[in-house]
Amino acid sequence: WFAWDDEALYFAADVNDDDYLGCARDQAPWEADALMISMRLPLSTADEGDTYYLVASERDGEPVGCGLRGDGDRYNMLGLPSLHLQVIPRERTGPRIEGCVDWVDLLGEGVAPPEMIHLNFEVRDVDREGRMKSISWVPPGEGRGAQAFGVALLLRPSELDGLIRRRADADHTIYVRLVNLPVVVTDAANNYVLNLEADDFEVLEDGKTQKIEGFRFETRPMTVGLLIDSSGSMEKSIDHAKEAAISFLDALRVEDRSFVISFSHNIELIKDLEGDNESAIEAIERIKAEGGTFLYAAMNFALSKLRYLNEKKVLVLLSDGKDESMGAAMFGDQIGFTHMLEEAKKQEVVVYAVAFRMTDPKAIGEFNSLVGETGGRIFRPKTAVGLLDAYNEIASDLKSQYLLSYVSSNSDMDGRWRKIRVRVKGKNYTVRTRPGYYAHHR
Repeated sequence: WFAWDDEALYFAADVNDDDYLGCARDQAPWEADALMISMRLPLSTADEGDTYYLVASERDGEPVGCGLRGDGDRYNMLGLPSLHLQVIPRERTGPRIEGCVDWVDLLGEGVAPPEMIHLNFEVRDVDREGRMKSISWVPPGEGRGAQAFGVALLLRPSELDGLIRRRADADHTIYVRLVNLPVVVTDAANNYVLNLEADDFEVLEDGKTQKIEGFRFETRPMTVGLLIDSSGSMEKSIDHAKEAAISFLDALRVEDRSFVISFSHNIELIKDLEGDNESAIEAIERIKAEGGTFLYAAMNFALSKLRYLNEKKVLVLLSDGKDESMGAAMFGDQIGFTHMLEEAKKQEVVVYAVAFRMTDPKAIGEFNSLVGETGGRIFRPKTAVGLLDAYNEIASDLKSQYLLSYVSSNSDMDGRWRKIRVRVKGKNYTVRTRPGYYAHHR
């Protein structure tokens, strides 16, 4: 995101990448993995042709950055004493970069910030052989391509009813909380209702009606974690479970990513995010049923893989029995249902549960809580055909969602749970979505 007020310019980017390589001692920031923001600021006729560049990277755990201003072959290095950066490298998934800089460093004393900025973002990536590649993002505008510039307009706090607030501490971080809700609507016959418009919905947060800012069919790429119980109690059913899992993987879209975990008394990542479906199918076919059911441990491992991903996240869990990892000395008191549920809620992960021939009341109750608190759904098949149908229904569910977005009218960053209710006006439809979210902490 990109925003500014009368004092400072704020920016952030979350990069999904294979690996993060910071800036070496002999490199400039733009020669390493970096975020570069290019801006044209129409302040006056004299400045009309100038371009401003902000570059953010990281070196030895410390953020580094620079500013440039100029055009053609004429560039001046800008001193940016007010530049604050936070670069968070993450193994195998790229960095999160956040920062801000005061306008006085960019424009000089006494120059008012612009009402409009032409800009683009460029994520620069260097591999271990020093080869450079980059990808540009351009906001809505006339052009596209690396040198194209989109248009951003200044919206002052008064125009946003105070929804954008600046923190008073040194890093000047601000938060704009856009709440995204994947929503499934079904009628009395359990058929998907796919002909609704934004005006048909009402969204309430803690009982207060919210203004829907965005509405469309849910088409965002998603990351799906598939967890397969391979404990000894699944021995007679494991072939059916493997067949259903393979069918589910085949139903995912090309743009979706997935990983597969097999769990018994061991937890095995048999397909990582970078693997293809063909290798995953071969690995799934090799699964053997044996041992105990370390369900909570497997769920926590799956959630750890999703923790730093900024995209739609789904877990599909198959098991026939209750968890046994709580009694394992290797996990101590760190693994438990409450911990697992809270972590899923904090990450906004939607959980679907397939309770195959499950009879334990406590386990069934926990599955119901897990899917209910995350906006998912539980299935309780008793036959091989029912198991396959459950996975097919989950795939259909994920392809039959609306995406509703709103900016919360509660701008307090208090870290509390906010309750959400979504309904269709004047219709007796069933609406499924997550029942809330945690606000950001100050």
